[in-house]
Amino acid sequence: MQVIKSTWRYIFEEWFPASGYEYAEGKLDFEYYDERCHGRVDTVMEIYVPVRVRAGK
Repeated sequence: MQVIKSTWRYIFEEWFPASGYEYAEGKLDFEYYDERCHGRVDTVMEIYVPVRVRAGK
């Protein structure tokens, strides 16, 4: 759970500021879990975040 929280923090505190994008408010973000994350040591999940080009870029 801590890894997921730190990934969300990275997205908003590091990735967005360094990218040419911003969070597209009003749209859905979500975590996607499938068979890659159940009962495995090398768990994989996906995070989907809506983006739009940052104004002025």
